[in-house]
Amino acid sequence: MNGKGIGPLEAVAAPAGAWTPVPGEEQDVLELEVAQALRPFGRYRTAGGRDILLALPRGARLEHGDLLWRGGGVAVVVALRRPPVALLRLPEGDPAERMRLGLSLAHFLGNQHLPMRVTADGALRVPVEDPHALAGLLAGSSFSGVSLTVVPGEAEDPLPNPHAHVHA
Repeated sequence: MNGKGIGPLEAVAAPAGAWTPVPGEEQDVLELEVAQALRPFGRYRTAGGRDILLALPRGARLEHGDLLWRGGGVAVVVALRRPPVALLRLPEGDPAERMRLGLSLAHFLGNQHLPMRVTADGALRVPVEDPHALAGLLAGSSFSGVSLTVVPGEAEDPLPNPHAHVHA
């Protein structure tokens, strides 16, 4: 690694919420996709240009706000980029028909290996890398009446499945 290299790191220095910044300390950010946080192994570069070699054990998972390393007046912190979410809403109508459509839609999405979260108002939040591909998939099916709005991901959303089968 170069003169700014750090690692190999085999453990998180402190989990999110269990550490506090030191006044005057530089906070450097390692921005990761959620999928990268699930497999924290490999070489990465922080926003400040530091090379980091992650070698966390199998099954380890990085969380937003984890402190990876601290030294020399620098703290390296994890920032997760959450994928966009397709917010799906059923059309208004007969409650029994809406129930049938909702169950069919959940089954359909499950067959695509797509995780989902049901909101308090009955909408489905489906994190996908390409929500527009999902829109195309729904438009060409019996779910064409389901509305899809793209919204930012939230921490409560399930993690996207790398084995999903969404293709436009």
